[in-house]
Amino acid sequence: MRKDIFIDAQIANTFAGSNLCQHVKDLIDWLLTIDPINHDNEAHLVSSQYIRAEYWGGNNHCLKEYSIVSIYTELQKRDRINFKGKEEIEKFKRENISKKKWGKLKSKENDKNHIPLVFLSDRKMVLSNDNSFIEDLINFPKFGNDVKLARTPKDLNYK
Repeated sequence: MRKDIFIDAQIANTFAGSNLCQHVKDLIDWLLTIDPINHDNEAHLVSSQYIRAEYWGGNNHCLKEYSIVSIYTELQKRDRINFKGKEEIEKFKRENISKKKWGKLKSKENDKNHIPLVFLSDRKMVLSNDNSFIEDLINFPKFGNDVKLARTPKDLNYK
């Protein structure tokens, strides 16, 4: 199983800031660390076209060392993006989310497609501080109990 993690854009887009706390620095180091002996220990970022667009839009193509754009680009070079295509996301939605349930989700419209992405990931591990998104994940039938959620890296056992 890949050591993957979904990082919400609200959090990821702060990585390029100048006053990063040690917990965020540790998360970024974990994401970028190469394990020459056991590649199974290496981090993977859960992604789709939807979250990637949010990363790029929120960073305005920022290429600072710790920007999510730079981190994403580096992980992509190393084949460490757990990317789910639109077809996979749509299939999950058809099979698991009725139109009525979709309409009742509290997440913003652009965040709703992240819900299937999380459930399609290997570890269902999420770093987010978006209350509506978190509530939708926790209360999702069949899968909500499987999600590992935290609002800050220090509260998530991602390693």
